[in-house]
Amino acid sequence: MIEDEYGSGHVSTKRLLHGHFVTQCRAQGLTPPSYSSLADRVDARLSQPKAQATDLAGTFTKPGARPPDVHGDRPWEVTHIDHHQCSLVLICEDTGAVLGKPWLSLLLDAFSRKVLTFHLSFERPSYRSCMMLFRDCVRRHSRLPESVMVDGAKEFRSLFFESLAAVYSIIIKYRPTAGARFGSVIEPYFGTLQSQLISNLAGASIPLRDEDGQAATVRSRREAAWTLDRLHELLERYLFEIYEHQVHSTLGMARRWRDDVGRRRDSGRL
Repeated sequence: MIEDEYGSGHVSTKRLLHGHFVTQCRAQGLTPPSYSSLADRVDARLSQPKAQATDLAGTFTKPGARPPDVHGDRPWEVTHIDHHQCSLVLICEDTGAVLGKPWLSLLLDAFSRKVLTFHLSFERPSYRSCMMLFRDCVRRHSRLPESVMVDGAKEFRSLFFESLAAVYSIIIKYRPTAGARFGSVIEPYFGTLQSQLISNLAGASIPLRDEDGQAATVRSRREAAWTLDRLHELLERYLFEIYEHQVHSTLGMARRWRDDVGRRRDSGRL
């Protein structure tokens, strides 16, 4: 947090940094350090050359304690949000005119690797995409996640996004640029979605064998047949009726079953 928040200028004072750090520590069940302790660490850290700075991960963890799981210990504890532009050209339902490629936003539960909700739009990712994800999450599940992990994109730094999270006590965690264990688990999902679904649809702008990118673009616009509403219905069926029943290679079980096991264990019934 010293590097990502204070050193980068996102937090202007040490006192504000300490407040953010206390919130993060308590969310992970750790005892936060005092302000003076953190202030001394800030001075020591920033006075060192970057190459000589040591990793602070686990500095305030109790000796012998297991470090907090970045994927959470139960469903809804840690979630991820990310966006991806689908390689599929869509048309207007009324006129048949080519409209372009849509953006897909996903909210994914890190514990079960289950997609909680999605948002599909022609608008580039913004705070509105994040708000729509939260709105649809409440519609589907009647609740919001405990925390959400995001990258440093500007839509995740907006006043509206941070205010909504504060009102509903959602902890926002910004993934460090360095540190592989904090890498988003949501990014590979877009590749899987692309290979399993999008690439098989008419209008997919994915180069075929012996075809360059420009030829693929021309072909996709010529063959485009899907509308935004039809693609939304297809994603609804794929994500919530097919995809979550597939066995996850890392978990060794289906995503829905992992979610059910986590819920029963958290409620004390397992």
